[in-house]
Amino acid sequence: MQLFALPSHITAVPHGANTDSFYTTLCSALDLTCSVFPVNSVDPTLDDIHPPHEFYNHEDEHIYGIYEADKFPGCPVGLQLIGCVQEEEAVIRMTEIVAEILKASFMGMSDS
Repeated sequence: MQLFALPSHITAVPHGANTDSFYTTLCSALDLTCSVFPVNSVDPTLDDIHPPHEFYNHEDEHIYGIYEADKFPGCPVGLQLIGCVQEEEAVIRMTEIVAEILKASFMGMSDS
């Protein structure tokens, strides 16, 4: 079994502002092999905050309150590849394959 997931529900936050570690804690608690890799980065012209909305919970509201696109330019946005216990080599190789695909995709985008 391999699964792609978000390593976190947000991009990197200022030091001391992270209040939830569920995303990485779950995999650690289950002893799953994981790899986190960047797929993009914050672009303030594209990733501006949406107007206020109904929040899912207090964590959602907290993250909404600290996000300012101009404070996060270039922060990585990533994915996490989750494999089974003791599948380190397989997860590393799958991550390399994904990196090659992403690199080819972005190179193709810059050519157009």
